[in-house]
Amino acid sequence: TCVLTGGYITRMLNMFKSCSVKESSSQFVERCKSVTYNEKDTSSISGQDVRERLINTAMDLVLEELEVEKITVRRIAQRAGVSIGSINYHFGSKAKLLLDATKSAVIQRMEDAIEKAAEKYEEPADRLKHVLKSLFLISEDQENSTRFILTQEILNGDMLAPLYLMPILGDFYKGRKQDIALRILALQIIQPLQLAAIAPKAFQLYSGVDIYDTKARDEFIDMLIEHLPKSL
Repeated sequence: TCVLTGGYITRMLNMFKSCSVKESSSQFVERCKSVTYNEKDTSSISGQDVRERLINTAMDLVLEELEVEKITVRRIAQRAGVSIGSINYHFGSKAKLLLDATKSAVIQRMEDAIEKAAEKYEEPADRLKHVLKSLFLISEDQENSTRFILTQEILNGDMLAPLYLMPILGDFYKGRKQDIALRILALQIIQPLQLAAIAPKAFQLYSGVDIYDTKARDEFIDMLIEHLPKSL
């Protein structure tokens, strides 16, 4: 809870007095937020609470900011009401914090899509198509954060996304393919979709598929799955 101390009120009044005509409303609101959050007493906050506060704040900023790269360490710390050092202590870097924050939301939606696919479709091929189409809906809703996540995953060699497809691929091949083969197939499915999400114009130039055209995108995903090798 923010206590309205004399110092806090004075600073808020000074903020209003110093508001520049050139300053946008969003910039002024951000400055007000920084004063409000900095007034919070964080001395009794546990490490886990600080971590969760940083993740929630980072996710809020990602949703607000069109360019994730413009989010600064200072801005995150001010909004969360913690020290800048807390970011390095809990995450090691700003990039890691932003990645953890955005991935947690996307992973939850991915798991929801897999669960709904299992409820709705019996055939593994249909489940794969549903999951992949759902992932693109997620990327449309959170385009800026999705592009950031995918770029960081490729740079860091993160193979999490393909692993989510492996249980469905296992059902598709009814246990007739080894684990390494399933991993390679999952990667072959995911990689063109990652490229399409990161660089949609380049992907369209190469493939002729406009991923922002739902019909064309769905047909491309259907083709990806229908061309999976049927033989061992």
